[in-house]
Amino acid sequence: MSERPTNPLLLPEELNAFRSVGVERHFAPGERVVSIGAQSSEVFYLIEGLVKIVVISTTGTESVFGLRAPGEFVGEMSTLNNERRSADVVAIESTLAVMVTASRFTEYLERFPAVALALLRMQSRRLNEMTVRSMLGARSVRARVAQRLLELSGGLAADPGSVVELTQGDLAQYIDASREWTSKALGELRRAGAIRTARGRVVVLDPIALQQAALED
Repeated sequence: MSERPTNPLLLPEELNAFRSVGVERHFAPGERVVSIGAQSSEVFYLIEGLVKIVVISTTGTESVFGLRAPGEFVGEMSTLNNERRSADVVAIESTLAVMVTASRFTEYLERFPAVALALLRMQSRRLNEMTVRSMLGARSVRARVAQRLLELSGGLAADPGSVVELTQGDLAQYIDASREWTSKALGELRRAGAIRTARGRVVVLDPIALQQAALED
């Protein structure tokens, strides 16, 4: 049996079946897809756009715990466990998703058990991402920025010119650094020829240079 692709998570037949039991939802930049504390009653599968997973601390500080791109589910675990949402999910750019209710999602997984297995693998990858995130905390801001940009652009296999749609503010929150230090790190990577920056986006010019920067302490 050939290895199942990791992104998009759903194969064409599975996606068509998912669309048939759900409805399309459009979200404008800055619009919430789900809200923390809300009852989990639906699952989203991203078709276009980009969203961020956000938690607000008691002091009002916003932390980005992850990003979700097309081909990924949002809100599936809390929905399956009938739990309240543990974070806000906010659209970074114009986003299109297919929304399916909890009951229909369960029926869908029973019909397509391979998707349930793929979900388990996806959760394992996300746990690994959280581990890497905690390990990056002791690294320099430059190394953390380089590591995140490398991940978001597709790694060393990414073509030069790959675009990461992310503001400096979102990137700073994603790596737990100030905007000032994040901006400084981006400037250093830009001067090194690794990236080019524009409003709300970063263009990766040299993935190998990014990897070298990510390995620096």
